[in-house]
Amino acid sequence: MKGKKLLVLVGLCFSCATRDVVAVQTLTLDATNTGTVSLPGQELRFEFTGTQGQQVYFDSLQVNAAEIRGSLVSPGGEVLFDVPLNLEEPPVYLPQNGSYTVKIRGQGDATGGFAFRLIDVGAQPAIGINATNSVTLSPSSLTVIRRFSGTAGQRIALDAVSWSGTDAEWLLIDPANQIVVEQSVNSNLGTNLLRVTGTYLIVVRGTVQDGAPVTFQFQVRDVSDAPVTASGFNIVRSGNIDPGQTNTFAITGSAGTPIYYDALVQEGSSDIGMQIVAPSGEIVVDR
Repeated sequence: MKGKKLLVLVGLCFSCATRDVVAVQTLTLDATNTGTVSLPGQELRFEFTGTQGQQVYFDSLQVNAAEIRGSLVSPGGEVLFDVPLNLEEPPVYLPQNGSYTVKIRGQGDATGGFAFRLIDVGAQPAIGINATNSVTLSPSSLTVIRRFSGTAGQRIALDAVSWSGTDAEWLLIDPANQIVVEQSVNSNLGTNLLRVTGTYLIVVRGTVQDGAPVTFQFQVRDVSDAPVTASGFNIVRSGNIDPGQTNTFAITGSAGTPIYYDALVQEGSSDIGMQIVAPSGEIVVDR
């Protein structure tokens, strides 16, 4: 028996837009890049040529775009960061020479606009110690970076001098890209002991979208103790300790001086403790 047959195709779409990577764009460091993730699953890519050891910082200018993510991928495929645009990570060092890719995509099926800069940290202005520095965040979501050279053992005080609004924060970042301290711009960052020699960063970043510009003034002051003549080192010290007794030995040294405790007698010393106490009373070593 002959008759009509109905062919039903399920799950096929002949007019759907392609949800794929759009054309790759060239990225210029420190320039603003904008666009829109218009389809679920869409990914926008921006490429630039980087050099090994170059330090870069991802500045999201769309701080209300929590559902849009940005990532940086090395020439070898290593993901150096992958964050939502409402957050900012410390800077990163590029691991090799070659072509790097910033990828922008929605989280899940999210879509929306974005704006960002990839900051070349080494090209940002250097600031002087004990000088007043001024920065302006315009737009209000902007991040500004300043650099200064620090020495291991140096003590610096970070003072907030003036601010036109509080919708921003400032951070001290060490040469290893670790955040040392952070606060709102209406607060001091206190006195900090620099652990390593190298270039330190003051990062001032806006925290709101479409707010009023923020002008911020700050100082980086050197409050290091004057160096002293080292004494009490490289001396063999010995003795006996009765129950409950403490023996104290004085040494004199400058901040940042590396030291090593050499226990010359190991046998029978497991029940004997040792502490190194700083002039402030802080216990530096406790064994």
